[in-house]
Amino acid sequence: MRTPKTDRALRRRLIEALIVALCIVGAVVLLDALLRGANMAAQILGLLVAALAVTLVQYLVSAWGRRRGE
Repeated sequence: MRTPKTDRALRRRLIEALIVALCIVGAVVLLDALLRGANMAAQILGLLVAALAVTLVQYLVSAWGRRRGE
């Protein structure tokens, strides 16, 4: 039986999986742009996606730490 607590845990795991996928996509885009010698716009886009993913991971880690500290 699903409870609100399990729903939150499932939602958190899905968000974490989405962020990991975003990290992987950002890394692949950045690596592809760098290896192909693509224009600067593609390199900057890859870098921005990777930076966004890292920021989201840091936010989740800090939120998880605050929650465990309660």
